Amino acid sequence: VAQTIELEARMDKVYPELLAGMSGVARFDLKP
Repeated sequence: VAQTIELEARMDKVYPELLAGMSGVARFDLKP
């Protein structure tokens, strides 16, 4: 089963290897 969402984010640091329009996997460290 595919589970896809659209996500927009703002980075706190500069990552020159990231380009507009890229897609990938997001992992979130959920802490209580």
